[in-house]
Amino acid sequence: MQSGSDVAPQDPATNPEQEAWRRLTTVEARLEHQAGQLTEILNTFHELRLYVEQRTTHTVPRDPGPTTVQPADAAQTPAHSDLLSVQSFTRGRDRLRPAPPDSFDGEREKGRTFINSCDLYMSLTPDAFPDEQTHINWVLSYMIGGRAARFAARTLRHPNSHGGVPRFGTYAEFRTQFIAEFCPRDEKRKAATTFETSAYHQGSRSVDE
Repeated sequence: MQSGSDVAPQDPATNPEQEAWRRLTTVEARLEHQAGQLTEILNTFHELRLYVEQRTTHTVPRDPGPTTVQPADAAQTPAHSDLLSVQSFTRGRDRLRPAPPDSFDGEREKGRTFINSCDLYMSLTPDAFPDEQTHINWVLSYMIGGRAARFAARTLRHPNSHGGVPRFGTYAEFRTQFIAEFCPRDEKRKAATTFETSAYHQGSRSVDE
């Protein structure tokens, strides 16, 4: 009969408690690694967003140029009046500070509103977007949640695995893919249904009615 001191120690690999701790440690290490990756992605988005906002808010003052004094009794021709109107419009556009779009999380019902807001902002501040990739990266900087964040991350990582070639060569290509992934799939059908319903209720009445 063997004494208690002669009992062989249990193999740590078969000890349920130690195995559970080992697995828990492995899971914690993986979670820490994933958290680090997520933090790196968020920092990249933050830096990109700050860069784009600085490009769109800091403008170089324009040289007003020489001022021409018109005689008080000089008659303004139609061409001169048109020129003044154009100059007034241009000065007004330079003072425009459109509101940037809200952050986008990938919800399809908000996709059309988001991309339209981006298009409007870029059309009002063309000097801040000198090339196609600036357009694309600026929009990506506002895609920071849900499916939108994953789409942005894939797009930003694409050049790293494709020899520096961006995922989208033009903003038009990017916009087409955005609409396919983030706008309602039945958008055209809904618009047609709304039009048909309005026409039905209008009946034979004129548009003025």
